[in-house]
Amino acid sequence: MRFAAESLAFSIPPGNDAVEAAFGSVAVAGHHPAWKAAVPRDNGASWDFEDVRDHYVRSVFGADPAAERWSDPERYLDLGRAAVCEAFTEVLQHWRRPDSGCRGALVLAARDLEPGAGWGVLDHAGVPKAPWFVLRRVFAPVTALLVDDGLDGLRVLVFNDTDRPLAATLHLRSHTAAGVVSTDITVPLTLAAHDAHILSWNVVTGGFADVNHAYRFGTKAFDAASVRLVDASGVVLAENVHLIGGAARPVERSIGLRATVHRSANGWSVTVDTDGAAQYVRLNVAGFDATDSWFHLPPGGSRTVPLRPAGLADRPTGRVAALNSAVTAPIRAGDGR
Repeated sequence: MRFAAESLAFSIPPGNDAVEAAFGSVAVAGHHPAWKAAVPRDNGASWDFEDVRDHYVRSVFGADPAAERWSDPERYLDLGRAAVCEAFTEVLQHWRRPDSGCRGALVLAARDLEPGAGWGVLDHAGVPKAPWFVLRRVFAPVTALLVDDGLDGLRVLVFNDTDRPLAATLHLRSHTAAGVVSTDITVPLTLAAHDAHILSWNVVTGGFADVNHAYRFGTKAFDAASVRLVDASGVVLAENVHLIGGAARPVERSIGLRATVHRSANGWSVTVDTDGAAQYVRLNVAGFDATDSWFHLPPGGSRTVPLRPAGLADRPTGRVAALNSAVTAPIRAGDGR
């Protein structure tokens, strides 16, 4: 397609705080008349857009949405949010490839008009929903992405959509389930203004490795691959993680998730660390907005997320969770608290 004028229409749940404030409980999701009244539908159709989202929950994660809804309403909503994130990531990365014929895409709605699971990537109060963070990462003017190309391995996409040349260093890493970094390659890059590069993981790393486990030669060697783009002064311009083996991951009792809050001259930030691979890490910080959320971390990985004040709280408090972790982690005080 040359241009997508209306794309990625899903009934997207807002955050749990917004659901509880508007409906009293997350248990209303998926069935209560007040909840269903805000779910988009096409006139004359026997389905609504929540049915579409549930279809992707079933096909992507192998979960039964109905069973999840009555047994664990919070996880039902999280699986729905994650399924939409999967669709946004796969479609938009595919369309943004330099060799794609698509010259642009408009997501159907920016903001919901009423409380509930509407089309918007922002809820009715303007608070970002889960796929908004996918948009922020994939559509960033300067970014680096990892795309699974099947038997061709991983494709590395690097973009510079600014009006100035960019000199940066690309860091590629593969991670085992034990947290061992098996591959650690740095590649100097120079991109012209409005430029993009396509790189093959195997070409860059200098040999064949079934990094995405497409050939199934024995057991899976890697649990994740990561890419980081760093400028000449050491500032991280972009970082993304590709979890290997598909989106359907078992929920573990604990993956060693930790979160510490720090204060510097630039304000507050939260550093999230994990022992095992963390799928769709999400931050819930009282009185502050996280500039990133709903991202993956490799085994032994870490990411620092700047915070923006959004209330009267003196310091950030809250918890960090991951889709594949049964327990959440409190945000604890770190250096410079």
